[in-house]
Amino acid sequence: MAEWLLIRFDPARDTETAVFMACTPGGEPRTSPRSGTLAEAAAEAAGRRVVVLLPGAEVTTLDAELPARAGSKLLQAVPYALEEQVAADVDTLHFALGARAADGRTAVCVIGKATLQGVLDTLGAAGLAPQAVYPETALVRSQPGHLVMLVDGDTVHLCPPEGRALSLPSHPLSAAVDLALQASAPPGARFSASGAGALGLRVQASPADWEAREGDIEALRSRFASLAIQQLPYGPLPWLAEHLAAGLPINLLQGAFAPRASAAPDWRRWRLAAGLALLLLVLHGGSQFSELRRLNVQEQQVDASLEQALQTVSEPGTSARDARRAIEARLLAARGPGAARDGLLPALAAFAEARNAAPDAILQGLLIESGSVELRLKAGDAASIERIGASLRAAGWQAELLGGSGTSAGYEGRIRLQSPNAAAAT
Repeated sequence: MAEWLLIRFDPARDTETAVFMACTPGGEPRTSPRSGTLAEAAAEAAGRRVVVLLPGAEVTTLDAELPARAGSKLLQAVPYALEEQVAADVDTLHFALGARAADGRTAVCVIGKATLQGVLDTLGAAGLAPQAVYPETALVRSQPGHLVMLVDGDTVHLCPPEGRALSLPSHPLSAAVDLALQASAPPGARFSASGAGALGLRVQASPADWEAREGDIEALRSRFASLAIQQLPYGPLPWLAEHLAAGLPINLLQGAFAPRASAAPDWRRWRLAAGLALLLLVLHGGSQFSELRRLNVQEQQVDASLEQALQTVSEPGTSARDARRAIEARLLAARGPGAARDGLLPALAAFAEARNAAPDAILQGLLIESGSVELRLKAGDAASIERIGASLRAAGWQAELLGGSGTSAGYEGRIRLQSPNAAAAT
């Protein structure tokens, strides 16, 4: 199961550092939380799903009565449904939808577009591309019969029973508690501070926050039926992570802010393999190009030899193409049926293949007789002429060496060439 990298990020306090830890999707820690730069957090992101928590004060969560339809049209209808509940211009706000509840109402998170874009730009500059951004208050879960309190420095997160958590200034603490209870009261009901006596109070705080606010918290004891204290030795992040599996928070990355399928951190995992594949492709292409050039040079050499040989057996001024056609026509006429298989061109093609055994050999002339073609060749030595003859015989031709002589420039020899068809006829 893939791990998550949970990052608690507060751009209002510090845009360079964060608290982060690796955990399972159910919130079980895999590493201890630590404070560091966003670049250090990015180094821990490889192979993990990046989830960022934003301060609850940055995000407002409202309920909306929306039509029972899905997709982009529903998201487009949200600003108009909530226009009277928000103070800012809806064109400057981003809306993210939650699941539709049984009563037909839908939870909607609202955040400034500029605020969310600024967060994503800061994370992107550090090499982080989150798959989800949650308001941290979504992980402060309600408990039946209790007011849940998370003390976090100058901020306190309060979640009434069966209600939604609020982020409020923690000074004075009693006033924050009153506001949270008043916000959770049923519509039209009169709020009474004494009404909290039926509730228990559950407080979570780091050792430092408990030491700083112990007196204020103890002063609330008389207002509640019970008081339970849980100190968080590693800070709030592991406690918030425990509630990841309690219900999916609303992911702010929807609509225009939805994450792209190919995020940069994932691409970095494949850079080495992609580079090696590209290098292999370049080497293969270079090898094929070199082989093509070699074959082109050989083809030009063979064509030059054929043209020279054809000129020696044709009238002066006759083109190589016309000479080839004329000689082939005479051979066909002289040989009769089957000559198309034993003509000059097949013999020259066989010589061109055999010439690979002695690339330095040059065709100096041709003598066409009934049923055979005599080749006059020039090479570096007699062994080269013999290799050409052996290659022709291996291809099924009757190749007879008629002798030769050495010269100052090499060796000149003759080969009489008969096709297999001609040999069988004789």
